[in-house]
Amino acid sequence: MYKYSIVSFLFVFISAALSSAIVVSLVKSNLVAHEAKITAAFVRAQIKEHFSEGDFRAPLTTAARERMSQAFSNVLKASNIIHINVYDTRATIVWSSVAELIGTVRSENPDYLESLRGGEVVSVLEMAGKHIRPYLEPGDAVVIEVYVPVKFRDTGGVMGVAGVYLSATPLFETIQNSVRMVWFVIMSTGAALYLALFYIFYTSYRRGEESRGTVERLNRELREVNEGLEKRVEESAQRLARMQKLSAMGEIMGEIAHQLNNPLVGIVNFAQLAQRKSARGDDVGGELSTIERSGLECKMIIQKILAFLRKMKLDLADTDILALLDELIAQAKSQGALPEIVIEKNAPAMLPTARVDAVLMRQAFWNIMENAAQAMPQGGRLTVEVVFPAPVDSVEGMLVRFTDSGEGIAPGRLAEIFSPLFTTKTGGVGLGLSLTREIITRHGGRVDVESRVGVGTTFSVWLPLRAGDTDETQH
Repeated sequence: MYKYSIVSFLFVFISAALSSAIVVSLVKSNLVAHEAKITAAFVRAQIKEHFSEGDFRAPLTTAARERMSQAFSNVLKASNIIHINVYDTRATIVWSSVAELIGTVRSENPDYLESLRGGEVVSVLEMAGKHIRPYLEPGDAVVIEVYVPVKFRDTGGVMGVAGVYLSATPLFETIQNSVRMVWFVIMSTGAALYLALFYIFYTSYRRGEESRGTVERLNRELREVNEGLEKRVEESAQRLARMQKLSAMGEIMGEIAHQLNNPLVGIVNFAQLAQRKSARGDDVGGELSTIERSGLECKMIIQKILAFLRKMKLDLADTDILALLDELIAQAKSQGALPEIVIEKNAPAMLPTARVDAVLMRQAFWNIMENAAQAMPQGGRLTVEVVFPAPVDSVEGMLVRFTDSGEGIAPGRLAEIFSPLFTTKTGGVGLGLSLTREIITRHGGRVDVESRVGVGTTFSVWLPLRAGDTDETQH
């Protein structure tokens, strides 16, 4: 009996530790890939706007170098970007934010070679930034290296590679927070499974010696275990909300308590049933299978929650919203993200800048456009309208509407679409619109939705012109 309990304990907690390591590794990879995707889109937009194919043919002209200085100096102003190298097809650095690197050859860089030969974006997390170590600031011990191939439609070939280096310090903070959360929740669930299994076999072992009163006492203990688990989940929600300082965390932890409660109650109930059957000498295999399925359900819920655990820090700057929308529309068309969809934009000729985090605002608008595309699988029309002025409670602002001609949303689901764990897509996590609302809210704005089934849906985003003056962005 004691040998079984020790082996079960080791099995459950070793499995939980391995699961935690795998989940954390996936979170890390997904976060790096996400940073690389946003950075690559931004760099490609700058290249498309400022350069032609001839600018990257050797030897580079003085005019081409001047345009590189102007364009890539703007890229350096983006959040977390600390260094840029531009390589030609012979591994020679033709432009760099560090002047002494211009003209040097870096043929030993395997990441650059992979991007050049494959024509795809390559990203890697490097300790101490091995290719730019002498030029790092003291706080940039770890960097994300993103290699973006330079391609033009005229030839389709790769004319060079832009190597962009980002500080990974914010990413590591997010990973550390995720590690703490993963370990706490998975170990708590593992403890629940271990206790349930232990009590089942303990009852079988002692069934000839225990009376009805002992069975009732064990039932009370199991209920107390269930109440203790719910209390620990609620306490973890409070600690996580204070640590992350995000208003969305309270909503997520409420989902944790709600989502984990059902499978955990199932574990307790079937443990009680197996206990009674074992006391009679009946087979308890079916109950053990049900307990195993409930444990796996807890694991899947935890994986969904982990996808939402990322820290948002606003980097506010005066931003041309019209230019940002034009860039997103052009990107969607060039990448084929909105096939068979006609995009129409209505906006005033002159529009003041808005103080926002351009990277996060681009992500928020893109999520809405992507949602519209999914609602029009057979094609349709997407209208992007900007209204100014649009004051709210005497605060200057603008209104951006996205109207699609898609399938629409049923009235009963409108209240759920911004939930962090709600999705109608198979295998989806359901975080796009939840993240969009969080970004808009952090800027002091708001997002509303109206929809009619079979007619279409309108997302209305209101933004203050000076988001930096609101209390919401001071976290």
